[in-house]
Amino acid sequence: MTGFSVTYLAECMNHRDELAALTELALTGNMRRAAETLGMSQSTLSDVIARLETAYGARLFERDRRGTHPTVYGRVVVQAAMQALRVMDEAHREISLIKGSARGRLAIGAEAGLIEPYLTEAIARSMERYPGLRFRLQALASEALVQELRDKRVDFFLGVQPDVPTSGLVLRELGLIRALPFVRPGHPLADGREHSLAAILGHAIVQGPSPRWFVRRIAEELRMESGAAARADAAVIVNDFGVVRAIVRETDAVGFTTAAMLHTEIASGGFVAVRTPGHQAALLDLPVLLGTLVDRSLPPAAEELLADLEAAVKRYAP
Repeated sequence: MTGFSVTYLAECMNHRDELAALTELALTGNMRRAAETLGMSQSTLSDVIARLETAYGARLFERDRRGTHPTVYGRVVVQAAMQALRVMDEAHREISLIKGSARGRLAIGAEAGLIEPYLTEAIARSMERYPGLRFRLQALASEALVQELRDKRVDFFLGVQPDVPTSGLVLRELGLIRALPFVRPGHPLADGREHSLAAILGHAIVQGPSPRWFVRRIAEELRMESGAAARADAAVIVNDFGVVRAIVRETDAVGFTTAAMLHTEIASGGFVAVRTPGHQAALLDLPVLLGTLVDRSLPPAAEELLADLEAAVKRYAP
């Protein structure tokens, strides 16, 4: 049924933007927000949905106080539209690959804490070389990035070792990053002395998502410290580093991020890095990995971007 729907949908809709309109409405559940995201008017979006409902002879969306949602018929069509978009995007990608990717789009996934400065520097260089190339970034935890890569929604990802199986993927280590504890000026830990992980984790922690193996490694170290107990989860876990900055700036919480991301603000005195004993500092080092699919080639532009990315990781290595 889904295959028939994809074919029929392609016959009824001759523009990729209309497929995107259908899926965006299903994802947002709000006509106004979907139209704004798509850069079209609500009336245009309503016309697209109305044409599809006429073509299928069934109501595809219903509205209630919670928003706009696909009906049982709509879910079938939305699934088909998403599949069609993936096929079209893959075809576009393969054509770009053949042309050398002087134009086209690269979809990249990354842990939020690795986008700046590593990816931003590499992408800036790629934009100079390939002005026609477009980039789409997704900030997700490594576990989610594995699935995004398998579903071919990203061309590659930058992350740490995930907790989930990685069969069918090639993981290449680019270098090390260091998780850096930091606080606001005037914080009790901002005294320039070394502080143990137990002392640091005695405060509320604000950070991005961490893999379970890394949390277990820190917990084991805490158990070895005299009188220290393994701490529960962080007080705040968020993918947006701007939120981490804001909370640390206004509270006695301790933030964790990569040393590279915060080097400018530490140098200017906006934040203070908390030093840890040497053996514990090494526990905060994580290998940064590049994930690609075994059977999927990258276009030349992506290979050049990856070379810049690896250079950036090595430049900021602890």
